Amino acid sequence: MKPVSKHNNKLFARSAFTLAELLIVLAIVGVLVAVSIPIFTFQLEKSREATDIANMRAAKSLAVELFYSGVYDKNSAQANGLTWWNDVNGNNACGVYDPETGTISNISPKNWPKAKAYGEGMATDGFNEYFGYCSTSDYTGAVIQITIYPQGTKSSLLKQFDGGIYAGMANKPCIIIEWKNAGGDYVKDKNGNRIGYIIFLDE
Repeated sequence: MKPVSKHNNKLFARSAFTLAELLIVLAIVGVLVAVSIPIFTFQLEKSREATDIANMRAAKSLAVELFYSGVYDKNSAQANGLTWWNDVNGNNACGVYDPETGTISNISPKNWPKAKAYGEGMATDGFNEYFGYCSTSDYTGAVIQITIYPQGTKSSLLKQFDGGIYAGMANKPCIIIEWKNAGGDYVKDKNGNRIGYIIFLDE
């Protein structure tokens, strides 16, 4: 009597997925991917916006420190690494915040290298709320401009922010921290208002 071959033993028979089983697996994987992509995209945008807001806070702290250190004219502005402008909206000390060094550079956003722009938040809403930051605006390719107005600025300029709620604060010393595209125009919200954090200071 011949021994039973292992190849003929059903216990050792090899089985494969059927076409229906493969389609079910692919469908499950597709559903998981479809669900996870929006979640991943949202978390990524939330992280980008958090980075922008952290940079705004750092820029704000530095600007307030510079104001109280005595930035009030051309000499004091230049001594602190700022450019002094005799502007129609009010004489001011201006520069771009550099997050790599934690300092302000006396360079206009227009001349800031696009390759070094650090704005990250996109038009996708990450729901990060911060005064002077619109989470549905696109900040990619933008930098933070700091402008110190020791004697205040005109209401016509203040009206360009947040629907003009600051117009009544004209001619009061203030700091405007806003986003501007490197080599381009100001970042604006969906209503066309410039986006910025305005701080009014005691004389």
